[in-house]
Amino acid sequence: MYSYGVLLLQMFTGRRPTDEEFEDGLDLHQFCKIALHKGVMKIIDPHVLEHEEEANDDHRDIHVLELYCKFGLIDDARRLFDGMSERNVFSWTSIMGLYCGLGDYEETIRLFYCMVDRGVRPDHFVFPKVFKACSVFSELSVRDVVIWNSIISACAHNEQGVTALNLLREMVKSKVQPNMVTIVSILPACARLAALQQGKEIHQFIIRNGLDAFNLVIDLYGRCGLVKIARRIFDLMPQRDIVSWNTMIAGYGMHGFGMDAVNLFRRLQCTDLKPNHFTFTSLLSACSHAGLTDEGWKYFKMMKSEYDLDPAIEQYACLVDLLARAGQFEESMEFIKEMPFQPNAVIWGSILGACRIHLNPELAEQAASFLFELEPQNSGNYILLANIYSAVGRWEEAAKVRCLMKERGVSKPPGCSWIAVKRRIHSFIVGDASHPLIEEISCKVESLYSEIKEIGYVPETNFVLQDVEDDEKENSLCGHSEKLAIAFGLISTPSGTPLRIIKNLRVCGDCHSATKFISKVTNREIIMRDCFRFHHFVDGVCSCGDYW
Repeated sequence: MYSYGVLLLQMFTGRRPTDEEFEDGLDLHQFCKIALHKGVMKIIDPHVLEHEEEANDDHRDIHVLELYCKFGLIDDARRLFDGMSERNVFSWTSIMGLYCGLGDYEETIRLFYCMVDRGVRPDHFVFPKVFKACSVFSELSVRDVVIWNSIISACAHNEQGVTALNLLREMVKSKVQPNMVTIVSILPACARLAALQQGKEIHQFIIRNGLDAFNLVIDLYGRCGLVKIARRIFDLMPQRDIVSWNTMIAGYGMHGFGMDAVNLFRRLQCTDLKPNHFTFTSLLSACSHAGLTDEGWKYFKMMKSEYDLDPAIEQYACLVDLLARAGQFEESMEFIKEMPFQPNAVIWGSILGACRIHLNPELAEQAASFLFELEPQNSGNYILLANIYSAVGRWEEAAKVRCLMKERGVSKPPGCSWIAVKRRIHSFIVGDASHPLIEEISCKVESLYSEIKEIGYVPETNFVLQDVEDDEKENSLCGHSEKLAIAFGLISTPSGTPLRIIKNLRVCGDCHSATKFISKVTNREIIMRDCFRFHHFVDGVCSCGDYW
C-alpha cells in the first residue's frame, strides 16, 4: 500500500515514485521537501513566490513551515520555527494554527504572547485562533501572567476593550501581578474607550512600580480629553524620544489646538531629534483641523527642503484636507492632479467632507463617484452626499442616493456612543431602549429639548434621511446615541462634572448644535470624541469653531 506521502507526491507532481521511495514509504517530511523543490507549493499555497529562484532562505523557510503545519508535522514545524532568523506574522499564524488545531490551547496563547512581546502586530487571521484558544481559558490548569497577558492583548487588539478591562480586574483579583506587557496592551484600550478612571489607576500602578510608559500615558490623557495633563506629563519626562513628541503633537491635533502643535514642533526643531513622517502627518493634521493653511503649506515643503523626507500619500492627504476645509477647492483639485500618487479614498473623503462644510454639491458628486468605486460598501460616503443634497434642498437627489444604497445592499452602521460612569462603560445605540434607566434618560432628553429651544436651538431635520414628517424627524433626532449618552451622564454624575462621550461615527450637525446649547443650559463641559476629532463644548461654544 502506498504511504500518505507517496499518494500526495503523485497527486501534486504527476511523478511516479521511485522503487526506493515506494519500498521505503515516502513520509510527509520527505514529501514537503520534494514539494518545495518541485515547485508544487504553487498548487498547495497560492502565496508562494512566483519565481523560485527569487526566494531567499527566509521565504523558503516560511513556505516549508506552512506545509509542515498544513500536514500536522508538529515536531518538524516547531524545530523549523524556533530556528528561523526572521519570523513574520504569517509564520506566527501558521504555528499558532497548528497548535490550536491540535487542541493545545495553552501553547497557542503562549505563542500569541511571544508574538506581541516581540513587536509583531497581529492581523485578522490571528485572532480567530487566539479566541478559540481563549474560549477554554477558564479551564486552563495554570493561568500565569503570560496567559493573562495573551488573552488581554487579544481582546484589546480586537476592539474588545471592555472585555480586556474586565479581564484585567479578574487578573488582579487572582493575585497575578500585571507587568509592562499588560500595560502596553491595556492602556491603549483605556484610551480608545476614554475610560479615564481605569486609566488613572493604571497610571498610578506605573508610578508605584517604576515602569517607563510615559508615551502611553500621554496618549491616554490626550485621548480622554485631558490634553493639559498630557502636556504636563510630557514636560516632566526625564528624556523624550521622537515618539514622545509625535504623541503630544498628535494630541494637540485631535483637539484642534493647531498653534499649540506648531509651537511644540518648533521646540522639537531645537533638539537633536529629527522629525519623521509620523511627525509631519500629526503636524499637518493639526494645521488642517485648526485652519492653519499657510503653516500647513510651510511644513509640507519643509519635509523635503530641510529634512530630505519625500512626502508620502499620508502627508499629501493632510494637505488636500487642509486646502479643502479652507474652501480652496480649485487649489486642492490642482494639487491632487500634480500628486505623484493616485488619489485614494482618504483624499476623496477629505474633498467630500469639505463639500459638506462649504455646501458644494457639484464637487461632492465628483468626489462621491470615486468613493463609490473605491469603497462601494462604505455607507458614510453615501450618507454624506445625501446630507449635502438635503442641506441645499435637492431632495430628489438625496432620495436617489438612499435608493442607491438599497440597491447595492449598503447599510449604515448604527451610531453608538460611550460614556464611563463610576468605573463602568455605558454604551448607547441610536434609538436604544435597552438601558435600565431608559425612562429617566428619555425624560431628561425631553426636558433638555424644551430648555434649549427656549434659548434658540432649532432642530436640523435635514440630517434625518428617512422620508417622514418633520415631527417624526425631530423625534428621530432625540434618539441619537450621543444625546442619550449625554442625558445619562447628566442624571448620573454630580453637578459641574465634565462629561466625556465617545462616538463611533462623525457627530451629526444636529447633535453638534444641540450639544452646544446643552453645555450652556446645564453649565457643564462636554467633551466629545468622534471618529475624526475632539469637540470641547463649554458655555454654548465648541472648540472646533463649527469647523469639522
